[in-house]
Amino acid sequence: MQKPTFAEVWGRILKNEGETFFTRSGLEFTYKVVGNVIIPSRTAWNIPQKSFHDTFDKWPMNGLGEIPKLVSSVQGPSYVWAMLNDQRILGQSGAARPNPGSEQDPISADKMAIEILDYCMIANKPLTETQIARNPQLSGTEQSHVSRVIDTLVQDKKLIRDETVSPYTVRLLVAAPLPPPPINIDRSSGMTITLKHASRDYLFRHSDLASKNDGEKYQNVFSKYKKTLAETLENERYSKLIPECRRNYPEKMNDKLGEFLFALKQEGDPFYKSFLNKHGDETYVKFELANSAIAGSKGLYVFSKNDEIVYVGKTKDTIGERINSGYGQISPRNCYLDGQSTNCHVNSLIAKNIRGIKFFFMELDDIKCIDDLEKELIGEYKPIWNELLK
Repeated sequence: MQKPTFAEVWGRILKNEGETFFTRSGLEFTYKVVGNVIIPSRTAWNIPQKSFHDTFDKWPMNGLGEIPKLVSSVQGPSYVWAMLNDQRILGQSGAARPNPGSEQDPISADKMAIEILDYCMIANKPLTETQIARNPQLSGTEQSHVSRVIDTLVQDKKLIRDETVSPYTVRLLVAAPLPPPPINIDRSSGMTITLKHASRDYLFRHSDLASKNDGEKYQNVFSKYKKTLAETLENERYSKLIPECRRNYPEKMNDKLGEFLFALKQEGDPFYKSFLNKHGDETYVKFELANSAIAGSKGLYVFSKNDEIVYVGKTKDTIGERINSGYGQISPRNCYLDGQSTNCHVNSLIAKNIRGIKFFFMELDDIKCIDDLEKELIGEYKPIWNELLK
């Protein structure tokens, strides 16, 4: 049977809201859908669509224990597995009720850890190791190894021992996200910040961003775009807009697109937004690197606001191009579907927070190191702007 698309799978998940599903061990649950979040009835997990998407991307899997090996940051993996493994979600008929002993999923510490964390989340209170071992989703053989796996979870800071109750009591430490590592700020000789990952320190040096035109803010930048409506529609990105343009605006085909869209905006016609990326009609500012000495370097950069990391990024060309010609100078073309949505978004966020924003840079030459470290630091610090750009 051909693997369905994720769009088909997600559609079936929405369609089966409120229906009965079964965990690997045969426990019943239902779920409700709130936006792009799934909330199972047996747990406090709020499971985002991304958890299903990333797991399904690696599908099929040999067992539940493969999820933490193949996919990072999946919330409620037991429920993600149960739903994706159900015949109704895969496009077959009938509800799949598993036999807990029939699945060829070898006993593993990974699988046990998932079950233990889910069980602690459901309980939402301190539990003794004996109580955790009574989890019906663990086999008798697995229950005898609970202490060993709990020790690992404590070391990994997923569980914490609550010795105010007893030495054998643990409680969940992942109900709320763990705080990011501390940021070391040195203001003594030219401001620097130190970010930490895997016991290593990474030093970023401050560089001022120089505002242009006294920090003047700009709106309706898209209106300066010079191509005509007809020329723009030749681009495949806009092909779906051709029928409506021919039907409702045939006399505008030779008008400059920017002026045409600005007139629509003034008239209250929302069709103008169809040509723009989702950040193409924001308020922007113009800025550049004040320190031209680093403009030819590549590496990683950080934006902070009030001593909090809000964005981590990379440049494998030069930081001068990224800031001076990218984030700091939003051209009319950037605002369109075939433009640079990220540039528009970052610039608009800086425009809203211009007084509290600071910029830091760390020079790196190794391209692979640049790619890997960016991902690791984003995962470690979870900067809010990076989350917004997902």
